[in-house]
Amino acid sequence: MHCQSRENECGRLVRQFLLDPNHNLSPDIFELCYRVSRNAVSFLLWHKSERRLDQSEKRECEEHTNDILGEFLGIYNSRQYGYLLESFEHGFGDGIYQADDSRLYRNLVATINRFVRQRIAVQSEQLQIYEAVNGAMKQGSHLTTGSGWQRRIHLNSSEDARTLPFENLLPLVYEALSESKNIPQLIERLFEMILLSSGMPNIIRIRDVVRAIHWVRRDNLEPTDGPCGLSEPERGIVRSTMNRAGEGCSELGRGYLDSQVEKGRLSVLQKDLLQDAMSNLVSDYAYDGQPDLLPRYVKELQQDIMDQDYQKIYKFPFDQAVARVLECIRTKFREDPTILQIWSYLSDGEGGG
Repeated sequence: MHCQSRENECGRLVRQFLLDPNHNLSPDIFELCYRVSRNAVSFLLWHKSERRLDQSEKRECEEHTNDILGEFLGIYNSRQYGYLLESFEHGFGDGIYQADDSRLYRNLVATINRFVRQRIAVQSEQLQIYEAVNGAMKQGSHLTTGSGWQRRIHLNSSEDARTLPFENLLPLVYEALSESKNIPQLIERLFEMILLSSGMPNIIRIRDVVRAIHWVRRDNLEPTDGPCGLSEPERGIVRSTMNRAGEGCSELGRGYLDSQVEKGRLSVLQKDLLQDAMSNLVSDYAYDGQPDLLPRYVKELQQDIMDQDYQKIYKFPFDQAVARVLECIRTKFREDPTILQIWSYLSDGEGGG
């Protein structure tokens, strides 16, 4: 349905969705959201409409759109389509009944544009960090294993095969960043600190380094935002409690994936892939409440997955498993008054978006 130029018609679709007690997402409203999202991605990444993209750009645009729209229409604050619904509840309240159709449509466009802009900004920053970190690591002669975001760097030739956990890496990145002017200097200083620390694991994941730098930079730029404004003892309480909750709640996701194997909807290998991806996502969520886009966790483990295969095979079971785990974690935190006092935004169900 090509209705971008027909605001009233599009607004009526939005109204039907909002007033439906079950908020059923019809094919027409989904296509509307998709087209608005794709146009936003096109302008943000290439500064031109999607109709003017070449074939390579169109494929990349579609991949970005599918990833971002999947998150936008996912579970947020314990509700399916929660991000979309809350944007109208906050902007209109009970006034949805009286609002003009065209105004409802424009609010949808503004909401999607804002969401796409936020997600692309995070992706862009992390990609820039990844490229800088990747370049800096290539300057050294360290052994590497794996590829892409899963690559591991072995800082010495010892037989110690332990990987440095993210929670141990983060304080080192804080210190290295304070002594560095750029990422190559940070990487050099980080490697020195690890090698000079007796008994410390000497294998690090490039994915963890990128996450840590991104997290620390955000901390320095926004010291009062969420966990970034916490004291170090408070951070420790959050981390340990989050990790315990994540370990306990992950069993829900694993159980759901097992049931999909029993029903013949996933193979054992596909289930194992999703369990590993879920483990990485829960680790990210346990640290700062803001995991990456869901498809990235699967595709970074198996990079040859085509987008259509992800949508057909993996998306639904992975979304459902993750939703169960994150809701379990949020519930545990709602029952922990100490956590709610020191990290109050968790009570609003932050995560994934």
